Amino acid sequence: MRMLLAAVFVIGGTGLSFSAVPAGPEEMRAADFLSSAAAEDAPAGFPSAVPGPEPVDLSTGPQATQLVLNNISNNQTIPVGHETLIEGAVEGPLAGEIRRITVLFEGETICDALLSGPAFSFRYSFPRKADLGRLELVAFDASGGEIAETVYYVNVVEPGQPDDRYFSKYLLKAVEWTEARYGLKGYDINSVLTHDIVYHTSGTIVAKNPPLTMCVAAQMELMLIAYQLYAQESGDYSPYAYLPKRSYEGQSASDLKGHIWVNHEFHSYGTADALINFGMGERTVFEALKPGSFVNINRTNKTGHAVLFLGFIDAKGNIQEEHNSRVVGFKYYSSQGKSKPGQGGFDYRYAVFDKYGCPELLEKRDCKVIYSTNQNMLNTGTMLAPKFWKRLPPDAAFNPGNSRGTTVFDAARFNGVTTDD
Repeated sequence: MRMLLAAVFVIGGTGLSFSAVPAGPEEMRAADFLSSAAAEDAPAGFPSAVPGPEPVDLSTGPQATQLVLNNISNNQTIPVGHETLIEGAVEGPLAGEIRRITVLFEGETICDALLSGPAFSFRYSFPRKADLGRLELVAFDASGGEIAETVYYVNVVEPGQPDDRYFSKYLLKAVEWTEARYGLKGYDINSVLTHDIVYHTSGTIVAKNPPLTMCVAAQMELMLIAYQLYAQESGDYSPYAYLPKRSYEGQSASDLKGHIWVNHEFHSYGTADALINFGMGERTVFEALKPGSFVNINRTNKTGHAVLFLGFIDAKGNIQEEHNSRVVGFKYYSSQGKSKPGQGGFDYRYAVFDKYGCPELLEKRDCKVIYSTNQNMLNTGTMLAPKFWKRLPPDAAFNPGNSRGTTVFDAARFNGVTTDD
């Protein structure tokens, strides 16, 4: 256990500014911050695959208390010099004992704050490039004893990322391909994949009760079809080497499918989390989503859905190029509805946030969707292009290698029912 020995100063140095969070029962009142001195050159980045220690049981003890970032994930891309909001909260059984948080980037302290609640928020301009740069958050009690430590790895890059960083183009092509061949073949909660899918040279992922399928399986199917379209177009078959076929068949903590199927013990509240946990995606807040991103929604009736985002909509269903004041929800593609062909299965829907009611002008509505900045309620993110996939170091937050167990699918929550079914 480390002890906090540094004195606390008023904001100073370069690259750091504080954005206050209103005090409340679940919010923080921060005092003083300690910024780092001028940054030195970053050390070499981590290799793409790092052998790790034995998995740690995160279900009990102090390790169950973690510092969770809301808007930054592992493998996140951050431009050099961009003032970045870093916000999150302490979660777990010892959260109430936290009195101080220290944040370090590549071993240098960039934030040192006194807390009066579990939430924290500050802004920082990352001064230099870093490939999987280590962002470490450490929480201390009133005596200076360490209670929790959580590590994220982020990519700090020169401004102006190329368009090929994301896999959205191929996911959207997968939508068109799937709609033309397997649209509206029927929905069934116990079915997986509309057809058998060849996983390059590793064999075939066998469909269960095709051509019926359901929502989380639909998102996995779109990925698998996107791999095929991408490989045929580019000649790059690396997606099949990154994860074995079994990762799309099993539901353990080490299987991507186990995370896509949603398991809070794996820190997966949706497809976006699943991809982030496996180094294949990054967090994108709802307002910044682009077509081809993944969203998991929750509704006021305690049901949920896994979907592919196709664009923001106004109350008439018109697509909005960017998020604006007219946005009431979004258009998506997934599997839902009834089991009868023509009445369910892969299809488009219009999700509407609950505060906007259920506009009569829209067809194929999915109303009573909860809007939230909490990623546990509205889970959002973007899949990276294969050349940007990176296996996370073993101490990375929510690394799949640090979890145990098997996902049991929640059929009651993901029941496939939308407003106009």
